[in-house]
Amino acid sequence: MRKFSYRIISFVMGICLAVSLSGCAGKAGQGKEKGTYVEKEVVLPEDITAVYDIQAGKDGAIVMFAAMADSDCILFKTTDKGESWEEMTALPKELKKDMIFSGAVKEDGSVIFAAYKGLLEKMDQEVDLIQEPKSYGVIDKEGNFRPLTADVRDNGMIADFYIYEDRVFFCDINGYYYELKESGAKILNPEADTCGTPYDFAVSDDVLLGMSGDGLEQYDINTGKVADAFHPFADFCLEKMGNETTSPILYASGEGEMLYLGQTGLFRYNEEKKSGEKILDGERYQFGKSDVTLKKIQEAGKDAYAVLSYEGSRPAIYLYEYDENASVKEQKELTVYMLQKDSAMQAVIDGFREKYPDILVHTETGTDESMGLTFEDAVRSLNVSLFADDGPDILVLDGLPADSYIRQKKLADITDAVSSQPLESAVAKTYEREGKIWAVPLKFSLLDIHATSQVLEKGMGLEEIAQQAEALKKKGVAAVDLWEGESIFSSLFYYYFPDCMKDGKIDGGELGEMFQNMKKIYDNSEYNWTVELEGETGVSLAGAFPGNMENGSMMLHIGESQLMAGKLGSLPAIQLAYLLRAKNPDIKCGFFDDMLQKQYFAETSLGISASAKSPDEAKKFVEYAVSEEGQKRIKDLEEGFPVNEVSLDQVFKSEYAKSYEYAIEDRDGKQVVVKAEGNIKKDDYRKWKERLKGYKTPTFQDAVIREMVLNAAADYMNGNLELDAAVKQCAQSIELYLNE
Repeated sequence: MRKFSYRIISFVMGICLAVSLSGCAGKAGQGKEKGTYVEKEVVLPEDITAVYDIQAGKDGAIVMFAAMADSDCILFKTTDKGESWEEMTALPKELKKDMIFSGAVKEDGSVIFAAYKGLLEKMDQEVDLIQEPKSYGVIDKEGNFRPLTADVRDNGMIADFYIYEDRVFFCDINGYYYELKESGAKILNPEADTCGTPYDFAVSDDVLLGMSGDGLEQYDINTGKVADAFHPFADFCLEKMGNETTSPILYASGEGEMLYLGQTGLFRYNEEKKSGEKILDGERYQFGKSDVTLKKIQEAGKDAYAVLSYEGSRPAIYLYEYDENASVKEQKELTVYMLQKDSAMQAVIDGFREKYPDILVHTETGTDESMGLTFEDAVRSLNVSLFADDGPDILVLDGLPADSYIRQKKLADITDAVSSQPLESAVAKTYEREGKIWAVPLKFSLLDIHATSQVLEKGMGLEEIAQQAEALKKKGVAAVDLWEGESIFSSLFYYYFPDCMKDGKIDGGELGEMFQNMKKIYDNSEYNWTVELEGETGVSLAGAFPGNMENGSMMLHIGESQLMAGKLGSLPAIQLAYLLRAKNPDIKCGFFDDMLQKQYFAETSLGISASAKSPDEAKKFVEYAVSEEGQKRIKDLEEGFPVNEVSLDQVFKSEYAKSYEYAIEDRDGKQVVVKAEGNIKKDDYRKWKERLKGYKTPTFQDAVIREMVLNAAADYMNGNLELDAAVKQCAQSIELYLNE
C-alpha cells in the first residue's frame, strides 16, 4: 500500500473534487419524433474555483455554495439560468484562514460545511491532510457562523453531506455514515467492514442507501442498524452500476421518486410502481463523457434537472429541460466493443463525439463482474455474433484472439485508414499480415523487469531467478514484495509463457517447469496479504494484471522487494527508473540494461469488423483515433505511449522535474521518504525515445489462454492441484478453446 505526499498548491483548485463521491459511462436508443431534453450549460460567475453543492427549486432558481477567487462570497443565486447571479452570503471572518472541502445547502438558505482549519496559511508547505485539524459548522443566510462537533472516525475527511427532512447526514472517505446533530455526530455503521469512499448516498423512507464499488449498503437512519428489507431501488441501482466506468450519484425527491445518474444515463425510479425508466441517454449529453465527474443532481422544476459536475478541475452546472417542440437530431450510429473497460478508448470516444456530433457512438463491454462473466464467456458470446455477421463495428482487440479473426477474415483491411499518419513503425505493424494492416494499437507500454544484482546473479531465466529467491530466503531476504506478488506473477507470464506454446500447442514439459519455478518464487517470498484481506491462504491470479513500474520501483528501492516486473508506460516512469539507478547502481532495469527480449504491450488496438453495419463511420473513427488530435487524448492520460510519431515526439519533449520525492509505507506500516535525484540531460530524452524503437516483439495477447494458465498456476501454487494435474487441466482447456 502506498501513500504519496504532495504540496497543497498542486490541488487547491480541485480540492472539493478530490473528496467528492462522484463519477460517470454510455448507451441508448434513438428517436426521430419531436420532444426531447435540451442541454444548457449554466454560466457561472467569473473566478469560481470550486462548487460544493447546489440546491435547485421547483421554480427553476438555483442556489450555489461555492468558492470564488478574491471574494468572500460563498452563496450565490440565479433565477434566470445563470444569466445573472445574486451574491447572498459572505464567508464569516472566523473562517477566512480555513479551506472548505465539503458542504451542503439547506432549504432555509444556510450552509453546512467541513473545512481544514487554518490550511490557507500553509499553502507552501507539505502537509498530511489526514492529520490536519478540521472544523465543522453552519453558516446561516445572514453570514453568522455556528460551530458543530463532528468526531469522525480516524480523523477522516468528510466526503459528502445529504439533507433529509432537515436532518443532516454525511459519510467519510473510509465509508462510515453519520447523522450530524447539535450535540455531535452519531455514527450509523460502526461495525461495518468498509473499503473506502462510497460513490454516493441518499436517504428515502428512513433508509440510507450507500453506493460503492462493492455494491449497496442500507441502514435504518433511526436505529443505525442494517435495514431489514432490501430497498427496491437498490436492485435497480445494482443493475445499472455494472455498466458504469466511474461512479454514479443518487437523489431522492421525497415524493416517491428516486434518481440515478451515471455515465450511461439518467434514470427515474418510482417507488410505488417499483419500476424505472431512462430519461436521458449518456451517449448524447455532456455528463456521459469519461472525464466528467458527477457530484450532484437536483430536480429543477417540472421535467427539468440540474447537474453539478467537474470537467477535470473545472466546476460546471448543466440544466436539462424537456422541450416538446425540440426534435431529436437524427444521427448515424457506431458500436465499439471492448472485452473490458478501457479508459484510453473512452477518452478517444469522447473526442470523436465532439468532432463528429452527428455520429452516435455506442459502447459494449464483454466482461461484466456483476454477472460473473469470464473472458472465456465474453469471447464465446462475441464469436457467435461475429460468425453470424452480426457483430459490432469496431473491435478493441486487447485480449481477443486477433490472429484467429485475421485468418478467418473477420476483420476488414484498414491499411488506407492508417497509412496517412506517421505511426511508430514496429508497433503500428503489430497486426500487419502479407502487406495489409488489419488492426492498429493506439498506444503501447513496455514489459519490464527491475531487480537487484543478487536476484540476477545466476541469470535472467525463470529457473535461475527461482533458485536465487530460494537462496535469498535462507538469508532472511524476500525476493517478492507482499503487496506486489500478483502483478509480478502476471508479468512473468508474458516473459516466459511463449516458450510453452509451440506450433499452436502446449508443451507440457515447459509449462510444468514454469509452474514449478513460479511456485518456488512464491514459496520463498513475503506474500501473505490474502490471509489478512480474505481470511484464506494462498495467491489468487484471477484478474491479476501487470503492475505499474513507477510505483513498484519504490518498493525495490527501499528493500521491500528484490524483484519487480510490470509495465513501463510513461516518461515519468522511465525518468524515475533512471534516477533510482543513479542513486543505487545495484538496481538493474530492463529498459536500460538490455535484460531479456524487448517486448511491448500493444494496447487499445482497433480493428473494424468485416461485417460492420457502419463501415464508413468505423473508418472515420480509426482515422481519428490514430491522428494527432485523437492521440493527444492518449498522450494526456500518461498510461502508455502514443503510436503516432508526432504525439510520441511531444511526450519526449515535455518538461519534467529532475527529482522525485515519495512517501511510501514499508511492511511495518512505517512511512519512508525516498528522494530520487540525478542529472538528466536533454540528450537523454532523445536516447530514451530511440530505445523504444528496440521493442519489436508484441507480448502474448489472448486473455482467455492467459486466464487459463494463471488460474492453473494458482491452483498448483496453493496446493489445490498436483503439478501433473494442473498442467493437464490447463493444456486440455487451451486445446478445447483453440479448437472451437
